Amino acid sequence: MNKLYLLFSFFILAFTVNGLRAQSMIDLAKSFGILSSYYSVPDNDQKNFGSVNFRYGWTKQAPFIIAVQLTNPGYADVKLKFAVKDVTTNQMVVLDPVHNSRFGTETLKANSTGAVWSGPVDSLLDSFSLRVWDDNGDEFDQAPISILNDWIVNSKPIAVVTPPAAIENTATTTTASVEKTLLTPTTTQTPVSTFTCTFAAIGDSYTQGDGASCPASIFAKAVEDTMKTWYPGISYEFDIGTGATPGAWKYGVPVDMAKYAQKGIPVAYAYFQSGPSCFFQVNRGDRPECCKGATPSQAVSYSYAYKKNMDEVIGDFYAANPDINLVVLTTPDSTAGAGTYVPTAVYQLYRQRLYELKDKYPRMRIADICNAMAGHIEYFKPTGDNDHPNDRGQVVIARTILEQFKNWPYRPTHHSK
Repeated sequence: MNKLYLLFSFFILAFTVNGLRAQSMIDLAKSFGILSSYYSVPDNDQKNFGSVNFRYGWTKQAPFIIAVQLTNPGYADVKLKFAVKDVTTNQMVVLDPVHNSRFGTETLKANSTGAVWSGPVDSLLDSFSLRVWDDNGDEFDQAPISILNDWIVNSKPIAVVTPPAAIENTATTTTASVEKTLLTPTTTQTPVSTFTCTFAAIGDSYTQGDGASCPASIFAKAVEDTMKTWYPGISYEFDIGTGATPGAWKYGVPVDMAKYAQKGIPVAYAYFQSGPSCFFQVNRGDRPECCKGATPSQAVSYSYAYKKNMDEVIGDFYAANPDINLVVLTTPDSTAGAGTYVPTAVYQLYRQRLYELKDKYPRMRIADICNAMAGHIEYFKPTGDNDHPNDRGQVVIARTILEQFKNWPYRPTHHSK
């Protein structure tokens, strides 16, 4: 039997509570104040689980309970069996206290969310894993990852400030501001303070800060400030292409990288953000990756055009510096599943195309804001402009990017071109 073990490591508050149970609720945040981002259920070439995702949650107050919920944004029904294991104690969590069962099963309809499975765990320092089985009994797993810095505290609102009237056009609207404490890394690092390099932020109106209440709340600014703390010798460059799709950036990024290289300082770190315009514009000859109003079959075709253009853009970064520490962002559904532009499954399809490039670019890291913001309309500007993140969304994006840059030393082996 083919075995692959699925370990998603994270840390949980210490607790003692009643037995684990499945609850018929859709919104995990209603009962669990601390949530993780969504993560893809691992699979093999047979695609047993399609595009099924999952995320964790737990309560902030006693009795403390860990929870897991699966969602299927795809077009086909999926059935799977799963279990939660405390790797530290080598104990499986009881999923069904009535029958003393340690296994859960879900038959997820297309574009649906499963039940919330929840139960007690022992320690903040314990490591946990989600194990998944297919119909043949094969187990699937993935290398451990830490998601501690990506948890979103929903039960405690972020500090609220009154934005300037000139930005919000109202004297009564309030939005959340970026709290520096939310961006504090969970582990320390010792950067080489004498090393001089460049951090480049390249993106569209998201990176420009559209939707933020003030410049200090823009996620790009929060990322810049934190990177300068982690890597004191770093300088900052940026380029904004409002409404630019990946097809436009494949001409712009080589120009940017050449311009930065002329300064004689290597671009050691960069993030690239492009994609929202793919969903806000109708497909046409000069925008082959755009998909507004597309049918599912059309969206599949258009997603490969997106992949082709992203491939070229990412290749441009590594052509300029093979050792660059590059983070690329996915694109969130700013309608939280309402389907204003396309069904939410299409966003997951484009996300999948980006992840398919990981084999070609193993050094690339992905800041998955698509899953980090999935289903959260409260992360987007509510005053008639849901296409951009508000201040709360800015925090989520900043933290998701910084989780990828954290503890990633630049070790050049080539000369920048």
